Amino acid sequence: MLFSTEHISVRKMNNDIKDISFLLEWLTNSAVVELAYSEGAPWDMEKVKAKFGKKTIAASLTIPCFILYNEKEIGYTQFYPVEEDSYLFNADVPFSEFAGGYGMDIFIGYPHLWGKEIGTKTVRAMADYLMNTHGAKVICADPEENNQRSVRCWIKAGFSPMGKIRNWDYPDKTSILMAIRG
Repeated sequence: MLFSTEHISVRKMNNDIKDISFLLEWLTNSAVVELAYSEGAPWDMEKVKAKFGKKTIAASLTIPCFILYNEKEIGYTQFYPVEEDSYLFNADVPFSEFAGGYGMDIFIGYPHLWGKEIGTKTVRAMADYLMNTHGAKVICADPEENNQRSVRCWIKAGFSPMGKIRNWDYPDKTSILMAIRG
């Protein structure tokens, strides 16, 4: 377990059938995939293994994790050191302001758990974990501009919009680079 709070804990993802099956369940839910990882849809076991399994190896800079709520897996988060190619930085949002930080991504896999502050609490706890355990001075996220649910989650967790960037997966779309500083 990376950390645990009252009802929420986060553990590293395992590259096994159990964890891959959780991801497949979540990523075959149309409501979830509309907001997260739609670039791979339709998802199947092989695509999930290829996309997420490789992140579990020791050489990966991205650390894939599962969110547990009351000790049950309910979502996915990952973190990674911010490098110059982590986001599509631009003149208004330069890499230099975020060097040495960490990036994060998150989704809750069960829509009936949306709107219950679980995502917000997880984002805040992950940011605290990265600052206290990894010495991060800044944590970044890049929700798609039109994903107002995600944007609100990051803001409620204490993140501030820093500017607009092109979306990593869909360069024709815009994301909002958000950050919180330690």
